Amino acid sequence: MKMQLFLIISIMIVLVLAGLVHADTITVGLGAGYNFNNIQAAIDDSNDGDTIIVQPGLYEEGIKFLGKNITLTSTDPTDHPKSDPVTNAEKPPENWTTGDEAMTGAQASYLKTLCEEAGEPEAYDTGLTKAE
Repeated sequence: MKMQLFLIISIMIVLVLAGLVHADTITVGLGAGYNFNNIQAAIDDSNDGDTIIVQPGLYEEGIKFLGKNITLTSTDPTDHPKSDPVTNAEKPPENWTTGDEAMTGAQASYLKTLCEEAGEPEAYDTGLTKAE
């Protein structure tokens, strides 16, 4: 009896943990065929571990990570620089937030590609400098 109970509890724990490690890829684009047409809506719908891929285009919006551990990137994060910005943030990066907290270097690194493409790379511990 104890062995069966242990086995049932073990299986339940494995099933719960398997559901927690599932990460989605969410797409953002300015046309049909994408999950969202703005970045913040994608962040709002995301869960920890998700990746949000933003298509080229001009997204005039503020971005708040809401304390989520997500990756926000462009369609090709290794292609620098690109001529098409994907964001037009009006606040300097030091004023961006992840909910109530200022962005840390690790959180800000998710925006590396987006900021470079917009000509406003963040100046945290990543060694980036403001584009001229």
